[in-house]
Amino acid sequence: MDETSDVINAVREIAGLVDVMLVMGARNSSNSNRLHELTEKVGVKAYLIDDTSMIEAGWKV
Repeated sequence: MDETSDVINAVREIAGLVDVMLVMGARNSSNSNRLHELTEKVGVKAYLIDDTSMIEAGWKV
């Protein structure tokens, strides 16, 4: 199994346990954007944030 498959499988496993996923990373990071995209692709709402100050009170976290 390659690294990409490992990441996809990990996202799927975590997605089955949560309602929302916070992906912390830079908006210009291809890895962060890919994680965000994969999470939403498996049906879990995801937010790409730079740090904890970006968490909004209305989010279901």
